[in-house]
Amino acid sequence: ALAKGKSTKMFRQLVTRMERAGLEYESYYSIQKDEIYVKIKIPTSLLYKQADALNFKMRFDENRLADAMALGYPEDGIKPIVLGSEINGIPVSKYRPTEFIYG
Repeated sequence: ALAKGKSTKMFRQLVTRMERAGLEYESYYSIQKDEIYVKIKIPTSLLYKQADALNFKMRFDENRLADAMALGYPEDGIKPIVLGSEINGIPVSKYRPTEFIYG
């Protein structure tokens, strides 16, 4: 076990590093007050930024993707995209057009 002063210093260093990295945290003592528990949360914006840096493929939100496709990107010359799920009333797939799209 570490001496109290040394463990306090290590805890403060850990907290400082987490704050610099943009992480959020909550800390609390155990019932016996002999341990410190730290709950760490990564803000969504930071998670997205890291995923982008790693080129990590993530599933698109189906509704947001459908909305973006319906609007298109006129400023870039991209017309709205319409994808149907049927041909002559017959389903093409058991999945919706914007379901399970990763990028």
